[in-house]
Amino acid sequence: KREKHRDKKESLTVRDYLNLVEKDPRIAQFAHARADEIICGTNEENVEEVPEDERWFGVDRRYTFFSKELFGVDRSIASLMDYIKAGKNRASTGKQVALLVGPPASGKSTVARMVKQGFENYRARPVYMIQGCPKQEEPLHVLPRRLRAEFEEKLGVRIEGDLCPICREKLKEYKNPDGVIRWWDIPIEQFSFSIQGVRGITSFEPSDEKTSDVTALTGRENISITSVHGYNHPRAFEISGKIPKAERGVCEGRELTSSDPSVLGVFFSVAEERELEIQGSSFPHLSVDTMSLAHTNL
Repeated sequence: KREKHRDKKESLTVRDYLNLVEKDPRIAQFAHARADEIICGTNEENVEEVPEDERWFGVDRRYTFFSKELFGVDRSIASLMDYIKAGKNRASTGKQVALLVGPPASGKSTVARMVKQGFENYRARPVYMIQGCPKQEEPLHVLPRRLRAEFEEKLGVRIEGDLCPICREKLKEYKNPDGVIRWWDIPIEQFSFSIQGVRGITSFEPSDEKTSDVTALTGRENISITSVHGYNHPRAFEISGKIPKAERGVCEGRELTSSDPSVLGVFFSVAEERELEIQGSSFPHLSVDTMSLAHTNL
């Protein structure tokens, strides 16, 4: 049964995915929205109203997702949830890097760990990607721009982002002699978040070398390709950095304020513009859908 189920998943196409999203639009939700679902529950069953006589600093909601391990930090958790919900609704506050600041043993790393484990244990609904994409690309990115408004209305979702160079190159395989691209036939596959597998969950810790920090975040040159095919080849630069590997999930920044300003600039660009540039490449900016959650000691 497992083998049959796996074969069924591998045979899905974008056309099948559109039918799935039409039935359940939250399959195609953004990373912040998925984080909100993980913490609050599918129907906010993990959210409790705080009795009036127990409220401190105006905090009127408690999240059982965190209260299992953390105590006395309800105000900080409430601020984090305000950020996540802003990102879910594409509000301006969500275009920021969430930075947890405090003394050692105040729960910063615990919050990050719990969020990452929440993504890894996420089973509320399936998550799909374009087959073979190095950054777990959202299948809706294959939709031509001229059709997106129509599909947004029909599916009840918001479509943001563009294909990475590798997936864009893949379109050529589905081009008819008359020039029509059969984007609806592009195969997709289901994937699961994994900390050890570095799928949708990554952690970044700054080192002493400035250049290695940036390339570790974005990606690096593939010399075996550039030496033969040049820098314009879609695989000339590996999309292997911590941020693209965190696509659809969360990227944890450890001791982020110790990073070089150029590294901080990458995080800011990802948060504000939802785009990433691979240093030194001729690639256009890559679309990014990830939640940046950083922490640093006071």
